[in-house]
This record gives sequence, C-alpha cells and structure tokens, in this order.
Amino acid sequence: MSDQIASLLEEDHDSVGRLFTELDEELSSSNIARAHELLDLFWARLAVHIRAEHLQLFPAVTNVAAAQFGGNGLPTFTEAQRVVVDLRSDHDFFMKELAQLMRMMRERVSDSSELKRRLSIVKERLDKHNRIEEEQVYVWPSLLFDAQRIAQLGEGVRKELNNLPQRFSPMSDAPLVCRGSGGAFCEAQHSLCNHFDNLFEFDVAMLSISRKLKSFCRSGSQRRARTDEVSTVTR
Repeated sequence: MSDQIASLLEEDHDSVGRLFTELDEELSSSNIARAHELLDLFWARLAVHIRAEHLQLFPAVTNVAAAQFGGNGLPTFTEAQRVVVDLRSDHDFFMKELAQLMRMMRERVSDSSELKRRLSIVKERLDKHNRIEEEQVYVWPSLLFDAQRIAQLGEGVRKELNNLPQRFSPMSDAPLVCRGSGGAFCEAQHSLCNHFDNLFEFDVAMLSISRKLKSFCRSGSQRRARTDEVSTVTR
C-alpha cells in the first residue's frame, strides 16, 4: 500500500520510455509517418504523466505542514520545494520542446537527424528527471501520509494517467495524430503550447477551450432538438 504511488508512476516512466525507444527506432528507419504518430503519442503520454504530478502529487507533498519535513528520511521543507520547482521547470521544457518537434514533423522534415538530435537531448534530461522523482518525490508520500491518504492520492494519480486525450481512444477510426475534436483542434493544441510561459498556463488554456467546445456542442444539440420539435408540430 505504502509504495503504490511510486509503483504507479515508475511503471508509467517505464511505459513512456519503451514508447520513446520505438519512436527512435522508427526515426532510424526513416519511417517518418509512423514516427509522427509515435511522437504525438509520446507527447500526450508524457503530458498526462506530468498532469498527474501537477494536479495530484506535487500539491499533496507541498501543502503539508513544513514541520513534517526534515526528519524520517525527508528533506527540509525548503529543499522539497526547490526540488519540485526544478521538476516543474523540466516539465515546461519537455512540453515546449516536443511541441516544436511536432511542428517540424508536420512540416514534413525529410532529414531525421535533427529530430533525433533534439529528441536525444529530451531523453537525456528526462532520464535524469525521472531518477530524481523516483529517488526522492515518489518516496515522500509513504513517509508523510497514512494509508487512507495514500489510497486517495493513488486513485487520483491513476485517474489522471488513464485520462488520455480523446484522439487516442481505441474506438476512434481517425488517424492517430488528428483524433478527437478534429484536425483543426489538434493543430491548435500542438501550437498553443509555445505561447505560454509554463505548463500550468497551457493546461488552463486547453481546459478553457475544451469547456467552450462542450458548451458549443450542447448548444448545437439543443438547437437541433428545438428544430426537430418545430418540424414535428408543423407537419
């Protein structure tokens, strides 16, 4: 029970890492179309993982009383905050760099060497980042919380990890890189990330767009329903 947070997130690290290996192999084989799909999925999987940390793990460990840190194998509260700030900075780098690589893919870059070079930089930083998380932050919940709080946090993390963008739904028949709300929406999502200073602002913007789309769809459904009612009455 006490290790469930670490297990969930470490297993996801491994899964995302395997995805990166497949992406690198496709680029080495100059299979750009397949590499484009895998890069989109890699970006989405990493974004979902980051979201789980930003919305669940990080607030949980930084909102406890400072006095709970500094003993029992825990860093001081100030040290813990600094670690989390550095991890968030890494997250912003990953998202912005992958957004730029997606743009390169959409521009049909024929030479994969530059893509591989920049992806190797991402992977090197990601490996170091993951080690810090696994050796430090993922251990903290078991030292800070009781079993009930750990179970609650684990459920929140699991829910976020399972909540991939709709375009990756196995029920969708659309191409991998444009599933969900349509190609225009995906293009907007890919480019929006470059215009925000950090991942939190990007998440807020995407949530706002998603809500507006849902509201628009509901309004359209309501209008169609009223039209159907009028048509029935006038027949």
